[in-house]
Amino acid sequence: MIAGGILFMCLFAILALVANGVRNARALQMSKGDPRGSIAALVYYQLSRTNQLAEQGAVDGEFQGRRYSAPYEVFGTNGLWLVSLSVSPAVAGQPELNMQFLVFNSSSQVQGVGGKAAR
Repeated sequence: MIAGGILFMCLFAILALVANGVRNARALQMSKGDPRGSIAALVYYQLSRTNQLAEQGAVDGEFQGRRYSAPYEVFGTNGLWLVSLSVSPAVAGQPELNMQFLVFNSSSQVQGVGGKAAR
């Protein structure tokens, strides 16, 4: 009897964990995500596949009905670029979404200290 009681307690605990996990997964599927991560990945891919980057430039476009602008500039002489991403709001009256991130491009040629090209 005691073993049966312990077995049923364990089974109900596992069932509760599974039900909670399914509920959380369903809530994640229903939520509208913040597009900054997806747009940042798109901009990162575009910049990392570019062989020639100017010392300043911008990547503009549209993603899922939102306009974005991502100006970039040299962050150092070691191939790092600072990208400032701005995403327009989906609905008028909402704030603009902003974020900054660094992109490393080992093939970029930037003028370093002393006028030598750093790689």
